[in-house]
Amino acid sequence: MFPPREATLESRYCVPCWVARRTLLISNSMSQVFSKHFLVRPQDLNHAGTLFGGTMMALADEMAFIAATLTYPNCTFVTKLFHQFDFICGPREGEIVQIDAEIVHTGRTSVRVAVKATHALNHREIFKTEAVLVNAKDGRSMPIPRMDGEMTTPE
Repeated sequence: MFPPREATLESRYCVPCWVARRTLLISNSMSQVFSKHFLVRPQDLNHAGTLFGGTMMALADEMAFIAATLTYPNCTFVTKLFHQFDFICGPREGEIVQIDAEIVHTGRTSVRVAVKATHALNHREIFKTEAVLVNAKDGRSMPIPRMDGEMTTPE
């Protein structure tokens, strides 16, 4: 899902309470992984003392949108669906969560984005899922403009 080797090209953006990072990773197709860090605060906890599942789902949706939009900036993406949302380990207050998103497939009008979260310090997996986002305008699916050298694949 996510290539293991990082290239030296890296840019960082600091936002209050969030640190967003865009890293170019080396793989056969030069895919990009988009990352964000999230500090778990008391208001984010559920009754069991771990990060609320709805918050994790919102973070996954946001990161899927960011990956799709930064990859195809002339598109207007909306979330169509999420595949199975696999909660593996709930982070607790004060822990830092890293959320990564990567486009794994581009169709004619949609993209499929893999999203996973890990503990930033020990890299234990927190959740993983896949989202499908559609390029839409006025409620209708629109073709995704192709970048140079990119092949169109059926959906």
